[in-house]
Amino acid sequence: MLKKIFIVVVLFQSLVFSDTLKIGDTITPFSLPDQFDKVHQVNSKDYKMLLVAFEKDVAVRLNEFLSTQNPSFLKQNGALFISDIHKMPSFVTKLFALPKMRDYPYPLLLIYDESNIFPKKDDSLSVFRTKDNKIIGIDFIDEEQDIKKIFE
Repeated sequence: MLKKIFIVVVLFQSLVFSDTLKIGDTITPFSLPDQFDKVHQVNSKDYKMLLVAFEKDVAVRLNEFLSTQNPSFLKQNGALFISDIHKMPSFVTKLFALPKMRDYPYPLLLIYDESNIFPKKDDSLSVFRTKDNKIIGIDFIDEEQDIKKIFE
């Protein structure tokens, strides 16, 4: 499993960019594992939004919102949830976080290694709006009320 994760991380870092994404950039398709270790090919043509959480509290806020929605809510809204868990100790990930994440009724893609590709702001969810593999907007959502507005 660790070898698989290492390969995915290397592919992720080499297929995307070494620079931080910005409006107008093209997103090269990349792969990330979900909470079940299933590797997903991410092509932004398939999504209107990439929601990226870098901190536990931010991911919890988004998960709380999603728990009140239909299990296919993200898919219906053309959104994909990515959580950067590289700071989490591996024993915490394996023993506590992944078992809890496996209860989510939607795929949660995981970043296991530090990356500066996605811009971030403290205590905020990074929202990348895409069209035809290009980033057309970047927002930083810092409150639960604002999460609802993403989908309006």
